[in-house]
Amino acid sequence: MPDMPIDNQSPESTSSSKPASPKGLIVFIIAVLVLGSAAFFALRNNDSRNNNGIGNQQNTNEESVSILSSPIAQKTLVYGTWEQSQSAIKSLDLASGSTRIIAELPLDIKKVSILSPEELLYIDEIEGIQDHGTKLSIYSLADKKVVTSILAETGFGIDDYTVSPNKKYVATWEVAFAPNSTKFEGARSRVYAIDLDNPTVKNLLFDEVANGPVHYPLIITNEGKVFADKFVGNVTTGNSRGMSLSTFDGSTIQEIESMQDGTYSRPIRISPDGKRLLFAGYDGSFGDGKSEQSGFRLSALRSNTVELLDTNTLIREKVASLSNQNKYSINGWDQNNGDAIYVLLSRNTDLNGTFRYNPSSQTSSQINLGDVDLAFMDILSEEKILLVDSEYSESAFGNLGELYASQVKQYSVFDTSSSQLTILNLPDTLMQQIDLLPVNYFSNVLGAQTASDNATPTIIDLFSDKNTDGGDTRKNTQLYTFLLKADLAPVREEQQSTPRCRDLAAEQCLAMGFTDGTDAFDDCAKAQKNLNKDDLKPQGLCYDSPLYLYGDEGQNVNVTVGTSVYNSIPSYNNGYDITLIGDGKMKIGGKTYESISYDYASAVKRVPAPSYGTIVDVKNIAGILKSYATKLGLNNKETKDLINFANKEINSPYIFVSFFNHKDSSTILPLSFDPQPKNYLNVVFYFKQLTSKPDFSIDEPTFPAKIQRSGLTAIEVSAIIE
Repeated sequence: MPDMPIDNQSPESTSSSKPASPKGLIVFIIAVLVLGSAAFFALRNNDSRNNNGIGNQQNTNEESVSILSSPIAQKTLVYGTWEQSQSAIKSLDLASGSTRIIAELPLDIKKVSILSPEELLYIDEIEGIQDHGTKLSIYSLADKKVVTSILAETGFGIDDYTVSPNKKYVATWEVAFAPNSTKFEGARSRVYAIDLDNPTVKNLLFDEVANGPVHYPLIITNEGKVFADKFVGNVTTGNSRGMSLSTFDGSTIQEIESMQDGTYSRPIRISPDGKRLLFAGYDGSFGDGKSEQSGFRLSALRSNTVELLDTNTLIREKVASLSNQNKYSINGWDQNNGDAIYVLLSRNTDLNGTFRYNPSSQTSSQINLGDVDLAFMDILSEEKILLVDSEYSESAFGNLGELYASQVKQYSVFDTSSSQLTILNLPDTLMQQIDLLPVNYFSNVLGAQTASDNATPTIIDLFSDKNTDGGDTRKNTQLYTFLLKADLAPVREEQQSTPRCRDLAAEQCLAMGFTDGTDAFDDCAKAQKNLNKDDLKPQGLCYDSPLYLYGDEGQNVNVTVGTSVYNSIPSYNNGYDITLIGDGKMKIGGKTYESISYDYASAVKRVPAPSYGTIVDVKNIAGILKSYATKLGLNNKETKDLINFANKEINSPYIFVSFFNHKDSSTILPLSFDPQPKNYLNVVFYFKQLTSKPDFSIDEPTFPAKIQRSGLTAIEVSAIIE
């Protein structure tokens, strides 16, 4: 996966407006690999991918349990999650509300695609360190086994693929790293095109060494043509260096003159009919798009057009009536009617929002998302919008669907006509969307009545020897395999780009003409930061944290952070020069703040979870946090901020609440002060979300002496949520 520092974390991930979601460091990273099952080649009927999937029926005659009181939409939502020792692919019928497992797959897979009501496609037998698969596997839902394998070339691993809209063709990206290298630089890079009806034949389109730009398969059309982006590995902004078009057999390759370096940014999405590509473009209004500003390419910082590329004529067409003074990102396509979906960010915040564009009528209209603080995911119907509450922490990376996208904590449906919000009460704690399909999509193969998956995952104690199963406390741990996936995103980032936290929101707002230190700049930075939430994930994950300072009025304090800082309000210029003004307030750069808000990258990658704490019903989370805060010596404002954070971010019925001691917290987030505070508390809270209350006890925490507040006092509060 090439470096995509601005637009998204993978060529297949969705760019959308995201709600603010301050996060703390995630500390569990587990690397355990399970070998995938053996596979073999088999002949398949093309109709099974392109028609309604008439096949072997497998009706369990067990009624599903509905989570809906009334039908929502004629759609089937497919998502992936990890349970015990398997990857579970599930469906939710939005007409009946029934859920079911459609496939139980191995752990060591990634990127599941729905080929038909009968078949799934995924990268199989992932090899952990480099996250490359040995093969593509096609899995039969009826037979419950792999029926076709497309092997990687000897010495290569399959890193990614893209499928044509009609599910007939696939283009793969295979890589082979140089000996003893963990970087993409110097690796071999190949792009293949494959007809899924003749999978033993792989057409080699590009065979390159990554000592300069190489090609990456973005799109394969219904005719088998491959659109490839050029990118440079292990540089800060390596993608969108120009686009090429190859015939299916690789006999003709041409540079697309209309898609030159510095004129577009990722992601790029193909329309449902395969006739157009949707992307955010740059028209050169603010300088050469290939030039960089603070390490970011201007074409991505100031993507100021929404454009379509005709896949046949290769002509670019701008969406009309959009001001090139705004910034745009694209979301994708409405599968119902072929409208393009994009997000607008303007200096005039009244104009901001998510919009749909009809290519036939060439008209745009804003999508009504009400005042709900949730992210747009998809359009279900003319009046129903699918919204999500996502988990943005590092252990919430997933790769069962779009590569390395944030996980969904909760799905909701917003009715634009009535402004009513319906929460979908699914049994899974964290999910990753794979597809949105017609209603009863799998019924011909799996049966209309399939057993509902309403079982609650088993929670196993990670921090003691209680409740063991054969001596392995992790055997049935909820999210255990999910954490396995989390290790791969930073690995890939290190391999293929230059990982660091980036002050992207601030740079975008500066590029739009806002003046640093003004209220308008702060408002823009907050809004843009929301839009960038997923875009920043693979660039060295960073976390929100408030810092409070107290002392004598007029006292000057300099604070520096011993790890990467970005998206800071106020700006971080190798430190904060602060003047205390009393009542817990401070002045920085002529403006008054009650605390300093910034994102940071942890100074350490792995810290054992606390072995003490409290398991509490979510209804009582405010009470337990107030109790903890009181014992630590936090004041009313600090306590209120902590409780507000927990109430917003926690959505499970039970919570394990704990905290790291001052020493460990200061290792995670090292701060330096001049002069040194007389009193200093650095506390990182730890929350583990549980779907049921475990039947074991947890040791009570031992609290340090309460923080005193005489003289210069610094309070730093962070949080980890799993």
